[in-house]
Amino acid sequence: MNRPLDAVGEETCSVSFTARDVRDAARLLGRIADARFQPAAHMVGLAHPEADQNKLVSRARAALAERRRRKQHFGSGMLGEPAWDMLLILYSEQHLSRCSVGQLSRSAELPPTTALRWLEYLEQRGLVARRQNPTDARAVLVEITDQGRQALNLYFSETFASTR
Repeated sequence: MNRPLDAVGEETCSVSFTARDVRDAARLLGRIADARFQPAAHMVGLAHPEADQNKLVSRARAALAERRRRKQHFGSGMLGEPAWDMLLILYSEQHLSRCSVGQLSRSAELPPTTALRWLEYLEQRGLVARRQNPTDARAVLVEITDQGRQALNLYFSETFASTR
């Protein structure tokens, strides 16, 4: 196979990028150029250094409130994302970081069958875990996992960084 040679006689090749690839590269370069960017923290999934946990939880609560307002105006059928709603509830309501399936279903305003279906999906991805209730054998508790919390920390810290 013949490949073109550059000025010093080495082979060259071309690479094609999609518009999304270019946007992602530009965003990454922008973050690298930003003096506040700390690659080591970002690579292990830690939050942006300026975003403390209270601010991240506050952002999650605001996102949940916005989703509920949107639901009032447009209904749940058009813009529903049950898995996201349940994750936001478990993340933003610290006292609900572990709750029964029924409590979570009611908090997310979901039928229990829908909640169970999406909990299965979230559990398969390691974002939530279901455990037997130690005081009530009939109930199952749902809790956000460390992986789920880290993913949401990263998401909301990037949201925090992009609004500054």
